[in-house]
Formats: sequence, C-alpha cells, structure tokens
Amino acid sequence: MKLILSHSDGHDDHHTHDDSSDHVHTVNNPDDIDELIIDGYDLTEIPSYISELKNIRKLLFVRCKGSKRPDWISNLYQLEELNMFEGNLSSFDLELKELKILRLCNHEISNINLSCDKLLEVSLSDNKMEYIPKCLSNVKILDMGFNKITDIPEYMQNVKELSLSYNDIKYLPNYLSTFKNLEKLDCEYNMLTSFPSYIYIPSLIDLNISRNYISSIPETIEDMKNLKELYMNHNDLTDITFSLPNLEVLSINNNQFSKLPKLHENLNLKDLHLSYNNIHSSWDLSPLSNLNLKKLDLSYNPIGFIPEYIFNMSNLAYLNMCKTHLEYIPEKIMNLKHLKSLDISHNNVIFPYSTSNFNEIIVSKDKENENTGRPFMYSSFMYIPEPKHPLN
Repeated sequence: MKLILSHSDGHDDHHTHDDSSDHVHTVNNPDDIDELIIDGYDLTEIPSYISELKNIRKLLFVRCKGSKRPDWISNLYQLEELNMFEGNLSSFDLELKELKILRLCNHEISNINLSCDKLLEVSLSDNKMEYIPKCLSNVKILDMGFNKITDIPEYMQNVKELSLSYNDIKYLPNYLSTFKNLEKLDCEYNMLTSFPSYIYIPSLIDLNISRNYISSIPETIEDMKNLKELYMNHNDLTDITFSLPNLEVLSINNNQFSKLPKLHENLNLKDLHLSYNNIHSSWDLSPLSNLNLKKLDLSYNPIGFIPEYIFNMSNLAYLNMCKTHLEYIPEKIMNLKHLKSLDISHNNVIFPYSTSNFNEIIVSKDKENENTGRPFMYSSFMYIPEPKHPLN
C-alpha cells in the first residue's frame, strides 16, 4: 500500500492508495505501508509517526529541503529503493543491506559514503561530485551526469551502464578496456579531444561521445563488433571510415565533414543522422547506396535535391529534408511504400502528390515559433496546424 505525504501552503495532507483500487482511505495498520512518497517537506519537520513505518520498500522524497537525510531511514531494513529529488543535501551516508536502487538527483552533494551490499543502480546526477567514490565499485548502472568528474576510476570495472555526460573528463584511460561488462557508455559534453586507439571494449553496445572536441575516430573502433548505437554529434570530425556489422544507429550531426563518410559496409544500419554537415550537391553521395535505412536525417544541408539512392531504401519510414534547398519533389518518392513521415519544411517546395499513405508530411513551420519547431503538416489530405506533440 502507498502512503502519500504532501506539505503545501503550510498544511499537512496524507492519504493512502491501495493498488488494488482507486479508493482513498485512512491508514489502519502501518505495517501495510510498503511505499511512501513525501513531497514538499523540510527534512527536519517530517511527522514523527513516519518513523513507525518499518516495512517501507520504496521511498520517494520530492522537493524536500534540508542538508541531512532523516535518521529514521537507517531503520528501514526492508527498503529496496530510495529516491530523493530536488533538495539541498550536501553529503550522504547510509548503511542498508537490502537497498538496490538509489537516486539522489539535483542536490549539492560532494561526498557520499555507502554500505549497501545489494546496490545495483545509482544516480547522482546534477550534484557537485568531483570523483566517483569507491563505495560504488559494484554498482551495475551508474549515472554521474552534470557533476565535476575528471576521471573514470579503474575500480569501476564491474559497471554495466555508465553515464558521465556534462562533466570535465579530458581523456579515456587505457584500462577502460578491462571493463568487460560495460555495455553503455555516455561521455557527452566533456572535454575529450580524441577517442584512443587502445580502447577495446568488446561488450559495448551503446556509445555516446557527442559534444566534445574529437577530430578523428581510429579504425580500431571496428574491434567493438557488438556496437549497435554510436552518437558522435557536435564534434570536429572531418571523415570516418569503419565497418561495424551490428551497428543500427549512427548519429553524426554537426561535424566538419568534407565528404560523405563511407558507410556502405555497415549493412545493418537502420537510423542515420547527418544534419548540419554542409553536405553539397557536388559531393559523392554513393555512400548512401546499399543502405536500407528506416530513418534518415539530412536536414540543414544545402544538397538541393533528394539523392537518387534514397529511392532504393525500401524500408525507409522517416525522411528529414528540412532546409536542404529543395526545388522539387520527384515522383519516385511515392515508390517508398513504408515512408510515413517526410519533413520538407523550410524549402521553396510543395508536396504535389497524394498524401493518403503518409502519417505526416511537414511542409512548413510557424515562423513565429520557428525556434520551438512546431510544424504545420499535411495528414491524409487534412491541413493540421500545431499538433499537440511537436515533431522536431
């Protein structure tokens, strides 16, 4: 049973929800409460009777001010998940043997000390941490985004998913190759200037190194044959050449390419994102041949036409040609039987063919709301302004 404790306008309000119904009723037995939500309290002013709830398995604090956690949390011996969002904790210590999930997001934490043998998932995003503490060495999923981390410690080699976006990491250490269980690595928005050739992580599936200062990718990346998703947006790449047999998603928006990357050997590629790369009509576009994509984004490139190779992509479902200097839409576009979404906005062109096979055709955008990307679109012959869910 769930207990919600809310503090607003100086008034205390609490009620319980039985998951078997929507009926709200009074708590008769505190032992029945296994989930507790506390919203808007000062951590020093939480009602004392809360400490009598001994069977809590899931605990959530939202917008609760205070620099120290309540002492009674240490007595919740059945607690498996603890979430504390939007507060001003400066440090944190806890010993709970059954705790599996810990999320302490948007605080001012610079130091943490844990003794939680079963801990599997931790998020300390948006704090003031300058290092990854050793007490997290056995965690499988770790999010340390939006901190001041400068290094990836070697003792984290058991981690499975590691998010270090928006930190101050300048290089990837060579011992990263010993992280045999690592499947997802997010280093977006750091200070990386290269992706080292000595990095070999065969277990890696998802890699994000966007928004750094990387100018080249070594061919040794091909050794990571299990890689399925690769994000390298907003870097200084001028060329890439590699073959990754299991790669499904490649996003390389906002780089400095002088020619279209050779991608035709990545035959399993499904999603390709190439926006803002100054791709011109004079470029050799043959690297698009032999690709049978489901999603292709060529937006914000002065290409001037829809490349002929696209019409051979029989599985293409999404095509973004926004602001590509289009002057006409070839009738061959109708041969793409699976195409459901076409963005031709910010071009001096209309769509002259039947729209009955499409879910959406974005033809223009509201000039007053251009920055929000709220589109106008055709949908089955109907002209629909500003859909509730923006498409860009």
